[in-house]
Amino acid sequence: MDSCLSSASGRASPGSPTTMMGRLACGLDLLLWGSNDVSLEDLPPHGSETWQWFISSNPKAMRAPLVADPKTEAAFRMLRCRDDDVFVCSYPRCGLSWAHALSWHLLRSNESGQLPFRDPTTIVGGKGPVYPDQPPTKWTHQDVSAQAHPRLLSGHCSVQRLPPSFLQSKARLIVIDRDPRDAMVSTFFRLKRLGQKFRALECHDARLKELADACEALTLERCYDDFDSQKTSLALGMDDEAHYETRKRSATEDVSELDYGDYYEWHAQYASLASQLGQRVLWLHYEDLSTDPHSAAERIHTFLFSKPATSDKIDGAVRFASFDETAARGDDALRKGVVGDHKIYLSREHWDAVAHQCCRRLGGYDAMHYQIARLVQDVPSALKRVPKSKRKAVKALSAQTRRAPSDSWDLPAPGSTRASSSWFKR
Repeated sequence: MDSCLSSASGRASPGSPTTMMGRLACGLDLLLWGSNDVSLEDLPPHGSETWQWFISSNPKAMRAPLVADPKTEAAFRMLRCRDDDVFVCSYPRCGLSWAHALSWHLLRSNESGQLPFRDPTTIVGGKGPVYPDQPPTKWTHQDVSAQAHPRLLSGHCSVQRLPPSFLQSKARLIVIDRDPRDAMVSTFFRLKRLGQKFRALECHDARLKELADACEALTLERCYDDFDSQKTSLALGMDDEAHYETRKRSATEDVSELDYGDYYEWHAQYASLASQLGQRVLWLHYEDLSTDPHSAAERIHTFLFSKPATSDKIDGAVRFASFDETAARGDDALRKGVVGDHKIYLSREHWDAVAHQCCRRLGGYDAMHYQIARLVQDVPSALKRVPKSKRKAVKALSAQTRRAPSDSWDLPAPGSTRASSSWFKR
């Protein structure tokens, strides 16, 4: 990292991008992208205004951005949406990078699957999502707004933080959901990794030290608690409605106005929006992206262009969005890209609690029935939490939904030596 942060002379002149705040901005670019070739000269002049940034002191399962720039987010809110704009949204750790890469390549490539530029990382969105609330590093909100038509805007923002002009336009929306159990486990490991990166930058801002401390001290049990704003007690009898209780999170929580909400709140908002917008929304599942990316790419192309794509174009997009190529472009947000990873780390009691909570809070939304059906397959008793008017449809979908071979159901069962509870103590 030092080679990136130092000038040729090893000195920093006042106001130059190699000052302390400039180095922090460069460090955040490294943190966001894992890039080894970040040039300080590429950073915008205002990329060092860290005092204006929101830096969390509590990761709370990534229910809000850890480092955010309210100015950038405010500019995003003022965006004048065009009818051909495409928004790609997911909850953190639910497949945003994957869907963004597929969508970006399909929008920018020709029918032969070829891009009109040699290095996609030199184009806005070519390396990965440019989040609407992230501090300005190499790319700014102005760059995102000035994209070639159709513009692609990707992020985790809640429905309330979408530009008001979105509803007034004909802009389209792609939403990706994921099994909440896998999303929570992925969140835990992402935060542990980010803690190490924040530690390397703590000398530039004391708030980053607090955040690094919080990430490094995080346990899987705490992440499980924070993932849900209404913690479900695992000691309660989940089959007995009379004993079903929840408790609100601590009032001392670090809550930002940029909150995404918890997994259930976020998906409830987007599922409601999807029912309102109809054909303007394409709802995808992480599990489909993992097991059959070609079919997912075909669905995205048909949604964007109202016609099927050539096999070459689909192959090019799937190759571009593959795990190896995405990591090679510098997006280090990837971890495994598998389905069913929760079976290694979570106990049966945790599965049950998540299934009951998901059915209770999301069972009334048609868009979430795929994930609900998968959960009911594992925890049949959770079906009673689904509203009565929806139970028949969920039960039928659960019977039809078959787990793909790559779905990690052959992993060790909870309680085995590999499904260790030691992760909850780390």
